[in-house]
Amino acid sequence: MSKVRAFVAITIDKKIKDTVNELQNTLKKSNADVKWVEPKNLHLTLQFLGNIDEERLPEYYRAIDDSVSNISPFNISFAGLGVFPGSGKPRVLWIGIKEGKKQYIRLHEELSSTLGQALLLNYKDHKKDKISPHLTMGRVRSKEGQDRLLTAFKKNQSFYGGEMKVEELHLIKSTLTSTGPLYITLKNFPI
Repeated sequence: MSKVRAFVAITIDKKIKDTVNELQNTLKKSNADVKWVEPKNLHLTLQFLGNIDEERLPEYYRAIDDSVSNISPFNISFAGLGVFPGSGKPRVLWIGIKEGKKQYIRLHEELSSTLGQALLLNYKDHKKDKISPHLTMGRVRSKEGQDRLLTAFKKNQSFYGGEMKVEELHLIKSTLTSTGPLYITLKNFPI
């Protein structure tokens, strides 16, 4: 049985990717040990599915279609910077979502519920955890340059990345390689 590593996501407009790339280039000057997300790979993950059976893809397609049936297109904007788990030991560098946060959360909950009811997610993957909508732009690999990075981060705290309209979701296949992940869209789902 062939497996596909997959997730459901909102893809990011080129204009916003370009703006985020400019910010990444500014932050790279700190020479911190960070694995930056390539602009072409920037996305908002709604639901990570893990390694799923390829032959079950049609079931995922139906469940995702069902989950977006009562959702209308909405605007989303990117503003502010943050880190997970906290500035004491940052691991993930992210940009916040300003406008559209409630719609994003509702969409995430609809997806989780529908996929869970169809037995396409494990309970731990669709329980009602508090989610924090964000756009990941980098992952800290070590403490090297961390102080300079956090200083640069604070200087850019008022970052505004732009606004876009969310009109579809994407089921994306992720293949991990030594040079980074390769993403291929398996199916688009208009909302």
